[in-house]
Amino acid sequence: MLFADVYKVLGAPADADRALTKFDTLKLGIVSRETGPQPPQSFSDGAVVITRPCKARIDNAAHKDHEQFESVWDDLVYNFE
Repeated sequence: MLFADVYKVLGAPADADRALTKFDTLKLGIVSRETGPQPPQSFSDGAVVITRPCKARIDNAAHKDHEQFESVWDDLVYNFE
């Protein structure tokens, strides 16, 4: 689905309600961070299976703490034009 189709798919109130209900099930697995060191620490502790940290923090954990982190750059959400 393209982002432009979102309004077509969620045009009716029942469709929006269905989307919000689905989000309620997903948000139970979302962990928000409060500080910069939390993403690599949460990953090391097994609290999360995927994270979006600052690359410098991952590099530091990999080199200094010998963590087995791997950066994946495929399918990035961000698009800088």
